[in-house]
Amino acid sequence: AGRSHLAGKKAEMATTSNPLVHSLFLRCLCAIYLFAFVSFYAQIPGLYGRNGILPAHRRLIEDNRSPSERFSEHPTLLWFLPSSFGLDTECGLDFLALTGALLALGGVLFERVRCTPVFFLLWLE
Repeated sequence: AGRSHLAGKKAEMATTSNPLVHSLFLRCLCAIYLFAFVSFYAQIPGLYGRNGILPAHRRLIEDNRSPSERFSEHPTLLWFLPSSFGLDTECGLDFLALTGALLALGGVLFERVRCTPVFFLLWLE
């Protein structure tokens, strides 16, 4: 019983004793997301734009299935953007990249933004 109590104390100390390290780690994770989304935004026209190497609109051919059915076959948030916001595929990619960059920038600048729902959205995008 003594060992499990000691192990529990060590685990508790590891998660609560260094809030500065915890905050710094999450800030750096947001910075990585920020660089990734900004880099992706800059590459969208050449890679996935209308005249890009692999135009995304050719990969996302709409049919009479619902967006959730198409999502199960090819998981991407782009299935939901055109029908919801009236965006074409390239604008949808721009929207997702800029939204991710803004969320990540918010996480770099503000501690309140570094929370589980924001990290879930960053991962989802």
